[in-house]
Amino acid sequence: MGTPIPPTGTPGTGSNPAEPEIRLAATFTGGVSLAIWMGGVAREMNLLCSASRMRRGKPGEVEAPAAGVRDKYRGLLDLLGVGFGIDVLSGTSAGAINAAVLGLAEVWQTDIGLLRGIWLTQGSFGQLLRRPSDREHPSLLYGDEVLLADLSDGLHRIMGTSASGPDPDSPVRVMITTTLLDGEDSRYTDDYGVLVRDTTHRGLFTFASADLAGPDTFRALALAARSSASFPGAFEPAFLPIGAPGSDPTHPVMSPYIGLTRAQHVADGGLLANRPLGPALEAIFDRAADREVRRVLAYVVPSAGLPEATDPAARTAAAEAPTTQPPTPQPTTAAAPSTPPPPDLTAPVLGRAVMWDLNAALSQTISAELADIAAHNAAARARRRADGQLARLAAGGDAVTPPVYARFRDTYAHTLAATAAEEALRQRTAAGQFAADGRPTGFGSDADVLTDAAEQAVTARLPGSLPEPGRFDALAAFGRPALDGGKAIVLGLLTSGFVLRPAADERALLDGLVARVHAAMPERESAGHLPAEVAAALAATEATGATDTADTAAHPGPLGDLAASPAWRDAACSQLPAGADQSATAQAWAEFGGILLAAQPLLSELAARAAPGSAGTPAPLPAPASPPGDEPTRLADLLHYLTVDGALPAPRCVARLFELHVLQHVLSPGRGRAPQAVELVQISADTRCALDLRSLAAQKLTGLQLHHFGAFYKSSWCANDWMWGRLDGAGWLVQLLLDPRHLARKADASEDPARFRTELVAALREIADADPPPGVQEPFPDGRAPELGFLTDPASSGLPRSLPVTSIWVAGGLQRLITAQELATIAEQADRDVAAGAAGHAGAFLAAYRRAAPGNGAAYPPVPSALVADVLHACRVSDETLQGELGTSLMSETLARTAAVATRTLASGFALPWAMRPAAGLAKSAASAAYRVEHWGNVVLHPRRHPRRH
Repeated sequence: MGTPIPPTGTPGTGSNPAEPEIRLAATFTGGVSLAIWMGGVAREMNLLCSASRMRRGKPGEVEAPAAGVRDKYRGLLDLLGVGFGIDVLSGTSAGAINAAVLGLAEVWQTDIGLLRGIWLTQGSFGQLLRRPSDREHPSLLYGDEVLLADLSDGLHRIMGTSASGPDPDSPVRVMITTTLLDGEDSRYTDDYGVLVRDTTHRGLFTFASADLAGPDTFRALALAARSSASFPGAFEPAFLPIGAPGSDPTHPVMSPYIGLTRAQHVADGGLLANRPLGPALEAIFDRAADREVRRVLAYVVPSAGLPEATDPAARTAAAEAPTTQPPTPQPTTAAAPSTPPPPDLTAPVLGRAVMWDLNAALSQTISAELADIAAHNAAARARRRADGQLARLAAGGDAVTPPVYARFRDTYAHTLAATAAEEALRQRTAAGQFAADGRPTGFGSDADVLTDAAEQAVTARLPGSLPEPGRFDALAAFGRPALDGGKAIVLGLLTSGFVLRPAADERALLDGLVARVHAAMPERESAGHLPAEVAAALAATEATGATDTADTAAHPGPLGDLAASPAWRDAACSQLPAGADQSATAQAWAEFGGILLAAQPLLSELAARAAPGSAGTPAPLPAPASPPGDEPTRLADLLHYLTVDGALPAPRCVARLFELHVLQHVLSPGRGRAPQAVELVQISADTRCALDLRSLAAQKLTGLQLHHFGAFYKSSWCANDWMWGRLDGAGWLVQLLLDPRHLARKADASEDPARFRTELVAALREIADADPPPGVQEPFPDGRAPELGFLTDPASSGLPRSLPVTSIWVAGGLQRLITAQELATIAEQADRDVAAGAAGHAGAFLAAYRRAAPGNGAAYPPVPSALVADVLHACRVSDETLQGELGTSLMSETLARTAAVATRTLASGFALPWAMRPAAGLAKSAASAAYRVEHWGNVVLHPRRHPRRH
């Protein structure tokens, strides 16, 4: 039963509300060297998290050059009164590296500033490209020898910078995709009992916060990231040991982190549409909260798929753009129409065709992911609307008749039984086992035999009729899925309360209720629980056979022994709670009743004030879950059904809560709960900045060249892309923080909205270090209302979805600090590139940098704030192309080495006919000789250019 909420106490339970929190789930996509840009974005996420941790009294120290940026993030969080955190990170291909680094740093409460140095020193062709003298050439670039070794070393160094060790309360979960080359076998049968063989090549690594807190997990995390980043042809496939055979310090046993039955090689995670959206959304739903939470899914992708910007003329035109002043932020406008080029009718050569195929596959995964997110949010909105409609229809009670309940119970039992049967067949067929009659396991009635036996066992554990009010133990028998359904309904009610513009003391009560919901939930079983139970049942049956001959006769066939065994029944029923788990689940159901009755008076008052025609508070704020006009009516209908306006006792409220879940399950079978909508924000390089006119990835990033390998060519290119990642990331994060709904609420809570707006702009000016441009507080030059006009006149201007001009202005304050430091790094790397034999295209930038930052004893000092925009405009490293490097000693040696390695790799990768082997050997010798001549010529003439390891 629920307990009364104390009137005062800790945040979230007293009269003062806990500050709302933004919780970010970030998905980093692929892109080879574009991972460097994504690393810059991850750097800004890390600094924002550090600022939020410091506000909570936790470690937030960062390297000295970044402290100013962190402090501005902290000032913005203080001003807005919100917290920020990351709890779910997923990564694919090269993006997996950034997900791994950021996830480990968040658990260990440390700084990822050294990631830039790792990219600068290790993310180069000079380090990654294999040597022609190597005995084996499985790929062009070093996978295990360099990429894996440097990842493991870098992750270990990040852990070593932590002053306090891992955070025991960290909720971070990291999920990394990969492609299984051998695949995992699965078996299905059609309606005629014919065996249908299937193989899945989708792999998913999962690291919970407890895993990331382990002192040695960094090795497994490095191998997972290296596995996902194994771009075909560039890096050799990675090997995953599942047991002790094949494992070593750099290849630890990976079975705790990925559900495989056998060791195998894996490749790039971006080859399949396999980003982990489903597990990420479940992780979001499980995250506990003690306050209002705004859920945001950040989709980090460098570019929206625009063609590579390799036209030197276009880059030159951009470089000569006549501007020395930062652009005035303007609203987003459509690009000017242009005449498309005539189609190229020439058939592509083999290499280009293969790369087009790979790019098409990767682009499809992006589209599929966005479609999945849209579908998830649509399902969540539909569920929320259906809650109110079902409550209205069932308001008279007794909506769950015996036939309806029987259908629910049977469907529920069949779902669990089928899951157990599929797992048994997967394990049984993974080793290639055959039945006694010689046919493969899984043929004919095998699946039905196992499912029927498991369904009988599960059904016997479930209540035979709808549980009476107060029988919380009977409700608990249905386990976690039913409890999740009840939790989602209760949290949906409380979320509606936050949308209806509650006062501060009302928000405090809602915070406390949210905390009680999450505190009531027992810990979820690990994903490996059912596979372990099924494996034990298989082993027990193989060792002893069936013990009940009657059951064996009832379940004929090759798997009859397993189906008839008590071990199989126990394995199937292991999905249901027992003992302490069932008691904890029953207590959670009971607590929901107390929460509903405690929430009813407040939620009814909020719904009445916000109802159409009410003279109370303003209209509800928009929410991702449903249209604002639906919230008061939906909330009133649910409260009336669940509590009869507070007249029902708590056990009866819980009974109706369960009945509502039953109706949802029966009316939409086979659909996931989809309990919580998430806001989607795409973080890309196609965005504007207050300091420079470049607004497209093609204008900023060198990594788009050479099929996204370009930034690996020169250190200054790497440093350029990292800088733009930080600049773009800061802009997006500031826009995410400046949520109009939150600002509208704060204006409502103030005594004078006009004064609030004036004070808000003054405080934002301190962060921006510049006066606001037109369109923030004053009207736009064309007479349109300013963005912040809704704070004082919401009826006329409405509530905007975002504040782009205000965000660009405020982000400029952080971006000046970022640019001042990063331009110095680009200058240093540009000098080193010239010393290494690259073209000296950055001469104008270096001259502008030296004029602005002469040094005063420091080799590469930061640029003064007042001159940052001018020097950034002069920094046209992003306009440099590989074509412009032709003829340089660095390019000549790189091409010679690549040719030598490529010929050896191709020759070793194919069994050539006998007649072609002399020609292939001659080609290998010629390419190797050309490389040695070029390399040693450069060493003798320019010995300072070759300090590299390879």
